[in-house]
Amino acid sequence: MSDFYDEQFLKQFFSATNKPPRMSNEMNAQMERDIKSEIEEYLDMEKMNDALSKPKDVNVKKPVDTNLKTFAAMNKPRLSDVPPVALLALGAAMSDGKDKYGRFNWRETGSTSSVFYDAMMRHLLDWFNGEDYAHDSKVHHLAHVMASCAIILDSELHGSLNDDRALHGTVVRNPCAWKNVE
Repeated sequence: MSDFYDEQFLKQFFSATNKPPRMSNEMNAQMERDIKSEIEEYLDMEKMNDALSKPKDVNVKKPVDTNLKTFAAMNKPRLSDVPPVALLALGAAMSDGKDKYGRFNWRETGSTSSVFYDAMMRHLLDWFNGEDYAHDSKVHHLAHVMASCAIILDSELHGSLNDDRALHGTVVRNPCAWKNVE
C-alpha cells in the first residue's frame, strides 16, 4: 500500500477535528462507517490487482483533494468521462424503444442475445453504409446500437437474458485463412 494511505492519514481523516461542527454524533458515526467501507473496498481492489499480477498502482486511483466525498467516489464509475452526446443519443433510442415496446419491458419478458446482436449488426451496417439515422425512428443508428448493448447488460444483471451465443468457436480474422481452419 502506498504511503498516502498509511495509518496516520486514516487517523487524520477520522479525527474529531476534521468533522464538520454542525453534524450530529450519529451523522459523524455514519460518515465514518461509510468512509471505512469505501476504504475496505479500496483495499479489496488493491488485493485483487495484486492477485492478478498487474503492476502495482495500475488501477489504483489517488484522490485529487482531501474532501471526503472525493475519497468516497474514487472507485466509482466516472460518468463525466462519457461524451454527453452519447448519453443523449442513448436516451433518444431508449425513448423510442419505450414508445414501441414499453419501458424496461425486457426485464419482464426477457431478451435473447441473438435478436439484439442481429439488430445491432443491422444498425451498424446501415450506419457504415452511409445512413446515419434510422428511417422509422429518426434516431441515429449508433444510438440504437448503444441501446441494444444497454439492454443486454441490464438483462444480464437482472437475470432476464436468454444467452444463446455460441459458447465455443474460432473467430477467423482473415477469410482467406478459412481453408486452413480445421
